[in-house]
Amino acid sequence: MAAETKIVLPIGLISPADVRRLRRSANDLADYLRQLELKNSDGPLPKPRAGLLAEFASANKLDLASVAGCQRAATLLTELSELAPIIHISFADEPSSGALQKILGWFRQNIHPFILINVGLQPSVGAGCYLRTTNRYFDLSLRRRLLEHREVLADRLLELAKNE
Repeated sequence: MAAETKIVLPIGLISPADVRRLRRSANDLADYLRQLELKNSDGPLPKPRAGLLAEFASANKLDLASVAGCQRAATLLTELSELAPIIHISFADEPSSGALQKILGWFRQNIHPFILINVGLQPSVGAGCYLRTTNRYFDLSLRRRLLEHREVLADRLLELAKNE
């Protein structure tokens, strides 16, 4: 992305799939507006799906009622999909959207403002998560912590068994 380009991402824009979906919606809307221009007619403007495209356009001061605004939105989303860092997080169960938005908010505030998250399910996690970037892997699971402290846990269990 160009250094002078300022993009604001709504917190609902979480994954690379969301970016691709919004880009398709922006391109579809631009095509529809072009067809209206060619027909010289005023048709009803379609509402963007789920409001995320409208939220993205509003945050970036884009006019979705014009072909140029839709094309600009599609261009920004294309640049974002090519250059945004992506983190893969695996949980034991599907996280709630609120929890995912809190995690994403922390990453965007502390790591990178355009970061996107791919969420996966890995039942072996138990509690916690696995986090993977392009060159790093972090095991933040309870399983790993218990394995690291196996001796301490065994000692405490033996101590408890002796006291009873």
